[in-house]
Amino acid sequence: MNFFSKPIYELEPTAFGLDITDVTIRAVQLDRIAPHQVRLSSFTEVVLPPGLIEQGEIKSESAVIDVLKDLRKKTQFGSLKSKFVVASLPEQDAFMQVVSVPKMKKEEIDQAIRWEVEGNIPVNVEEAYFDWQNVDPIKKTPDHTDVLVAASPRHIVDSYVSVLNSANFSIKALEIESTATTRALFPGAFSSKPVLVVDLGAARTSFIIFSGSAIRFTSSIPTSGSQMTQAIAQAVGVNADEAEKIKREAGLDKTKREGKVFKALEPVLESLISEITKHLSFYKTHSFHEHGQFHNISKIILSGGGANLKGLTAYLGAQFKLSVEIGNPWANILEAPVKYLPPLPFDRSLSFVTAIGLALRGLPLYTNQ
Repeated sequence: MNFFSKPIYELEPTAFGLDITDVTIRAVQLDRIAPHQVRLSSFTEVVLPPGLIEQGEIKSESAVIDVLKDLRKKTQFGSLKSKFVVASLPEQDAFMQVVSVPKMKKEEIDQAIRWEVEGNIPVNVEEAYFDWQNVDPIKKTPDHTDVLVAASPRHIVDSYVSVLNSANFSIKALEIESTATTRALFPGAFSSKPVLVVDLGAARTSFIIFSGSAIRFTSSIPTSGSQMTQAIAQAVGVNADEAEKIKREAGLDKTKREGKVFKALEPVLESLISEITKHLSFYKTHSFHEHGQFHNISKIILSGGGANLKGLTAYLGAQFKLSVEIGNPWANILEAPVKYLPPLPFDRSLSFVTAIGLALRGLPLYTNQ
């Protein structure tokens, strides 16, 4: 099972990106209009009824298939012209980590990786699909090779393949969410210093440590934008729709709504801060794969719909004394100076980061570049 980018040539058709979560399905199609120029040609978002997908596991294949079949009919901009798709696999069921293997021929690495996978992933290797790719070292090492290993449970992957095929999509690739997210956020898929991406979704929050040209570690927790909305609804005594409006209006401003909104959000924020602290500490003690001078996270990048929470960047920046920024989903699409504004507004596009990253992979390579 290939979880990493493989060559896609110009003669092959463009594939659209399909981000499947517990709460929503989002689709994005990009088109290459010039050798080095890409434009958004279509996007759409469908909110799923509760219970169809839970913690990344499809509970009702027939219902999800029906949603996918209707996807092309309900685009919010443009049309999904391609039947080819690059689809996401759930982060919470996946495993990604850099491991070291002795120097050896490329064809020998597969077997070595299998042993590493058995010792490092929390599932039986016979019950998972796994893939690997070399990680370019910042500093050359004579005695070993660093590789990024990705694994996902077979039953999860097989169920996603089943619903996509049944919905008459042709699968170009399946990709773990974090890989697509970093492809969208980092220009040229590269960061000269280690960065912690905090992807705040409606159902979960994912943490991605990215440095050089590779993901170093990922994890996810149930803390989510929906959890924040529910906390506000209970504290203020309103329904979920009204609580969502209040969340957007008040954010973390302690003067709004007599401070009730901020107080309601405090337990969720404390959980988020605790997890970020763990990841900062983890990287500091596990950054030996970098083989370079950076052993601390340089900054935090926020993505996902939850990144729009007013005051969150300043709040986290004060907590960690680090630069905290909102990620740019268009980092590999819009070139400076910007002469084109996509029809998907920036604040909303933060929810489409993974779908945009998937769509970038779905673009055929320009073979003369």
